[in-house]
Amino acid sequence: MHYCLSIPEILHLIVENLDFEIQVPYRAGQSRSKALAALARTSRAFGDVALDELWTHLVGLERILCCMPPDLFSGRRENRVSRLLRPMKASDWDRPRIYMNRVKHLWVAGRRVARQNSNIFAALNGSFPAGEVESYFRRLRSVQWLTEHDLLNIRFLLSPRLNALSLDFPSSHTNFSFLSSIPLICPGLKELGVNALGIFSTFPDGPFISELTCGLHSLQKLRIAIPDLTNFEHISRVKGLTSLECLLSNTLPMLFSPLSFDALEEVTVFNGNLDTIIDLFSRCSLPVLKRLKIHPSFGITATGVDKLHKVLSRSCTPSSLTTLELTFDGDDEGGVEGEDPELYTIPFRSFEPLFCFVNLTSFCIASKSGICLNDEELEIIARTWPHLRHLTLWERVECLTLSLRSLSILAEHCPLLESLTLTLDPESDPELLTSNGHQPISQLALHTLDVNRSPISAPTLFTGRFLSSIFPNLSVVTTDLDVSRIYLLEEDEDSELKEYHDLWKEVESQLSVFKAIREEEKARV
Repeated sequence: MHYCLSIPEILHLIVENLDFEIQVPYRAGQSRSKALAALARTSRAFGDVALDELWTHLVGLERILCCMPPDLFSGRRENRVSRLLRPMKASDWDRPRIYMNRVKHLWVAGRRVARQNSNIFAALNGSFPAGEVESYFRRLRSVQWLTEHDLLNIRFLLSPRLNALSLDFPSSHTNFSFLSSIPLICPGLKELGVNALGIFSTFPDGPFISELTCGLHSLQKLRIAIPDLTNFEHISRVKGLTSLECLLSNTLPMLFSPLSFDALEEVTVFNGNLDTIIDLFSRCSLPVLKRLKIHPSFGITATGVDKLHKVLSRSCTPSSLTTLELTFDGDDEGGVEGEDPELYTIPFRSFEPLFCFVNLTSFCIASKSGICLNDEELEIIARTWPHLRHLTLWERVECLTLSLRSLSILAEHCPLLESLTLTLDPESDPELLTSNGHQPISQLALHTLDVNRSPISAPTLFTGRFLSSIFPNLSVVTTDLDVSRIYLLEEDEDSELKEYHDLWKEVESQLSVFKAIREEEKARV
């Protein structure tokens, strides 16, 4: 054996860079896990390193349970465990312990856990020798438990060494009571996610969030459902909290006390009435906030969106915010039939309060009811936010009156822009398409363009040439159908949108040809 293979760092680099689909003579295309297992069995030098890599990320508990004595569980031949055949003993853990101490991240989801009944989990928790739980998962640092089993079943996985814990569980008083013990069991948690299934209707009375967070002094990231806005006061007391993701109830009482989140750098708000969200941010101070995402579900009107933008301009420090994502596609967004659509369409004036955030690098606004902008107004946006790397102007109802000239505007004023989503009309400015002169602007950063539901007609060659001239490195063109096909059957697709989609894919295929032609011309010069 070469002496280099006696150096642990080199062994780790080799194993970490092992191809996912490795080719071996006797079994082509086997998965990475099988390759690591084969490496551990055939090489003493790589044995421990390969096993560490193989068990670092563990999905499900089956692999651990199948390492136990053959007379303990049924279903072993199918590589699953479904029924306990006898009482568990501490000695049953002798072989699994060899591998459990290599696990750093454990992910257990509902389908996998459905095979194990509650008796098996009760046996697992009761079979550990007293005070030795930590010695069985010495390296375990994060646990994701996304099942319909009660939280008491995961007691054997928790220890003071855990840094990250994410829990999805049935809403019950027993489970909420167990949550209050987590700060005692895992006082060093830095990341915590809590999601009770059937949440708001069965949340307990009282400040359970306060009981959960008060003992977690190292907490930095929190994902939780908020049944009452008063709970934000308890969350604001977690001084080291830098990231908050919260799911709001649709019927929350208004908040009256001002709150300050001095360390929060990232906030994501889901669900909730837009008025409630406006009230929340009107009473919050977020001096170092960098990334903000808001996704309301109800009460969305153009007036409400305008109010929200004005509130954000006051609650966030203008120089700090770099990412802003506003998704207005709730259940009632767009109003009811017969109402004036202008009540819900987002106009340009609604953007103006956001212009104070001069350091934005990513901006997304999505609306079912449409965004009313023209080329001149988009130019103002581009001049205001020259550092943009990602810009999304998504709409379900086409209200944008943007021509191809808008792309020239963005190319000129946003030189760092990498991805762009907007609806435009390629035929609204035919002079740009038919001009044989060179474009004055060539933006090299853009690589992805999503044209949403933009109309287009054949021939597409002029459109492809125009896009390639101002965005030489553009390689991906997508439409709304690229996303919709994930959820829709082919027969449910809009025929007109499908026609547009196919033509835009023609444009995408032309981009590489135009790029090759330009490179060949440069080589000749």
